Amino acid sequence: MLSRKKLISTSCALLGLVTVTLMFSPKTAPKVVHDTQSHDAGVSYELLQVVSSTDDTLHPGLRRLPIETVHRQGLPHRGSIVFVLNERNEVLLLKRAPSMKTCPSTWSIVGEHSEPNEDYMETARRGLSEELSLNSTAVRRVGPVWDGPLRLRIEYDNKRVDDQWTMFYFAVVAAGALTTVSEEASATMLLPLAQVPARRQLLGCKNMRRFQAAHRAAPAQLRETTYPDLLSEGAMIVQNRLLSLQADL
Repeated sequence: MLSRKKLISTSCALLGLVTVTLMFSPKTAPKVVHDTQSHDAGVSYELLQVVSSTDDTLHPGLRRLPIETVHRQGLPHRGSIVFVLNERNEVLLLKRAPSMKTCPSTWSIVGEHSEPNEDYMETARRGLSEELSLNSTAVRRVGPVWDGPLRLRIEYDNKRVDDQWTMFYFAVVAAGALTTVSEEASATMLLPLAQVPARRQLLGCKNMRRFQAAHRAAPAQLRETTYPDLLSEGAMIVQNRLLSLQADL
């Protein structure tokens, strides 16, 4: 048996070896400060997949993090936003519940964060299923608004930063399909697509202190805009795409 002195000596040597190994490891992951206060706040521990600032590759060591950590540190991630339209080209607006952490009691359209290993289209289809109970049979047509994802960087007054690569889609659903919404929405409204620019004041969010957008080809060239203005621009693009599709029939 080893003496007490030898055991202590051996343990210290092993501890020193582990310390040296960690200090000089060639693959040290970037430092991330985890939000430890969220547990007491009852915050959802949804995991987001962190991506590079150009949406090309994943950061080593930062593949999946809680949504609170991602937003508190302004880490880039992915999501999809969908203009949901009925057969009369009316877009569905959802009023966010008063209990929502960001933009409570404000009007918006369907949006989802991407789950780990999920592409933009899968995110959009999951959002339609979870928020509106729409399956593939109820969705008649899905298409992109812009040709690629936009980088949206939003600063909120509570110091949260949402740096999200966002793919915008439009989805035309079957008549009578819009009957169910998730509990995250306190009310719904159908607004003619052509009227979105004129009614853009409905889509404002007082929590947003700054809103910037950039195209994928130049992700660093963020332009100042607002959420209502971006959705108005998107609505006009969707209207033109639908007219083009009808002309091709």
